[in-house]
Amino acid sequence: MTKQLIPAHDLSVLIKKIQKGLEHQKKKEMGQAENIFTDCLKEYPKNIEVLQIAVIFFDQIKKYQRVSELAKKILENEPNNLIGLRLEGKFLLTQGDYNAAKILLARLIALKPDDAEALFYMGCVFHRTAEFGLSEKFYRESLKFKDSSKAIFGLGQILLITNQKNEVIKILHNKSYNDDLDYDREILLALAQGLYTLDAMNSLFRAFSIDETREEAKSLLGHVFSNHCIPANLDKNLERIIHLCILSNNVSPESFGRVWMSCVFDMDDQKGPSLLLRAANYEDFKRLYLQKDFRENLLTPFFNDGVEKIMVFNVALELMFTRLRRFYLELILERGDLEAAEERFLKSLSVQAFLNEFIFEISLPEEVMFSELDPAVYLHTLIFSCYRPLSLLANVSFDRSLSGIVKVQVENPASERFLSSKVKAFGRMKNQVSIDVQEQYEQNPYPRWVGYNRVPSILNDSVDNRFVRKKRVLVAGCGTGRNVLSVHSSCPDADITAVDLSGASLAYAMRKCEEFNIGCDFFKGDLLQIESLGGNFDIVECMGVLHHMEDPEAGLSALCRVLNDDGELRLALYSERARHEVVEAHKIIKEKGFCADDKGIRAAREYLKGCGLFKNLISSTDFFTMSACRDLIFHVQEVRFGLVQIKEMLIRNGLVFSGFILSPSKLTKFKDKFPDVGSELNLDLWDLYEKEDPLFFASMYQFVCKKKSISRPI
Repeated sequence: MTKQLIPAHDLSVLIKKIQKGLEHQKKKEMGQAENIFTDCLKEYPKNIEVLQIAVIFFDQIKKYQRVSELAKKILENEPNNLIGLRLEGKFLLTQGDYNAAKILLARLIALKPDDAEALFYMGCVFHRTAEFGLSEKFYRESLKFKDSSKAIFGLGQILLITNQKNEVIKILHNKSYNDDLDYDREILLALAQGLYTLDAMNSLFRAFSIDETREEAKSLLGHVFSNHCIPANLDKNLERIIHLCILSNNVSPESFGRVWMSCVFDMDDQKGPSLLLRAANYEDFKRLYLQKDFRENLLTPFFNDGVEKIMVFNVALELMFTRLRRFYLELILERGDLEAAEERFLKSLSVQAFLNEFIFEISLPEEVMFSELDPAVYLHTLIFSCYRPLSLLANVSFDRSLSGIVKVQVENPASERFLSSKVKAFGRMKNQVSIDVQEQYEQNPYPRWVGYNRVPSILNDSVDNRFVRKKRVLVAGCGTGRNVLSVHSSCPDADITAVDLSGASLAYAMRKCEEFNIGCDFFKGDLLQIESLGGNFDIVECMGVLHHMEDPEAGLSALCRVLNDDGELRLALYSERARHEVVEAHKIIKEKGFCADDKGIRAAREYLKGCGLFKNLISSTDFFTMSACRDLIFHVQEVRFGLVQIKEMLIRNGLVFSGFILSPSKLTKFKDKFPDVGSELNLDLWDLYEKEDPLFFASMYQFVCKKKSISRPI
């Protein structure tokens, strides 16, 4: 293409046109500007100056196909034109043609080594292709010549991916940002600060104030609050944030349980609810609750949504829910009508009751009143659903306003029964203990859960998955699927296979994975037969499973046989020391003859709550749902470990201990006592530490190990 010259008499007209177009562009009147630049291109389609002005405009309005057409025209005439090289390189980057983008951008950088934009785009290319060292280099080079918020953000992502968290904090605190990147800046800061700190919480609150419609801050706040961070100031703004979070599909609502409870009962203007929580007995509670202002202060949308979403986790809260249920059973039978907020509360309570599998104690007066309910009466059906699942009511046509409860208590279980019949099986179950454990989890799939705290895509989406080898992951003993979603969240491109003994648990997992659009292959079978599944895995996750086997080491050996050399194994096992109260509870349950059915579990819970010897046990979240409580203190098989025993077992199976999965604050406590480099990899030192703090591993030994590669002769 030859360079197009403009006659002198036309030049002034063209300049005026371009100036007019630039004025419209400056005023954000992009439609008028586009018309003017399009006209200029029609008149002078080969003029370099016109092409350059137009290509920059079309890049600004994100019409990238048009940008590429114009950039190519520029390069046909001037192969080393900087604008053409830069914008065609950027276009190729957006199209995923990374090799072609590298060639053009390298040419541009050779011509102009201080071109900050070209250096930034080259950083992006290597970022997308997972060449993180080169990406970091080019982002840093770009920032030498221009403070670019996008380059800072890209560099922050790379530093997080490569675990240079302190450097992320330093960079993000020292550089200025454009408004449109402030949210992402706060998300990166929170991830770098650690999701167990008040600094991270404050960064997420700032992100929330910038844009409360985005989901990343909500899910990360779930991680923060699950680490028991509670803000010093409880106010209505915090309540609004927590409310929006628990309504999100991207969080685990129970992560917000403690802060939700603090907002309901501990704020300065919440004296009424606090008195209800502390009432000495049912009669005192009822006397207070009959006062209208007590009911109005308690039954807010914030409280009702929390009751529905957050499974009870506290003895005092459970007692209050139990009293509220009894109060409304009496009221409905006596009066037959409710206010709107009361009806909304009972709908929430019915979901709560179903999720905890109706674990609340039922008094004798309630049993009598319950027998008087008439399922044909709407409010009778509603209060029935707070004591028993609606699926027990045969041949009843449910009121449309109960559709939410019907979905939870009737339709979802029916869906799970169907899915259970479709689960693929492997191997043949022969071990009697495995059969007994299977029966327990068929009756009580564990755990019941609502949502999970997703890891933001801010890091995962920054790398083109074509340049990352897909990992094969096995979730061995997946239960109801929560670990599957956790694995997907941290490795979104992995091929996940999940296995479990229980068809009922697998069906729950399959339904939840459908709900969250997570791909996974599910199989039913015994870990002892895992080789019959076929294939090997890069990562095997087996959390809280081996200690329920007759021979845990046989299960571990089976998993090692399907783990690739240098593969990663994530395990969680019970600590003998930390389970002291559980062992004592087992003895009492045996002495008292409590059965492992609903009635026996309720009775055992009431006894353990009342005897005053089990403070830690009755504070465990597992104490508050039927399936979890059965898993906690009624399990048909439990083996507990010591750290020296685990060390020897790992050695026998060719595994190298890589470290515990702990919050940094817990690891810091250990390092304060054993500061030597690498001390955290010494299980003998950890054993000494646990002797002094027996409850340190109350939530199990959770750790990672690697399979030694076997050197083969050449």
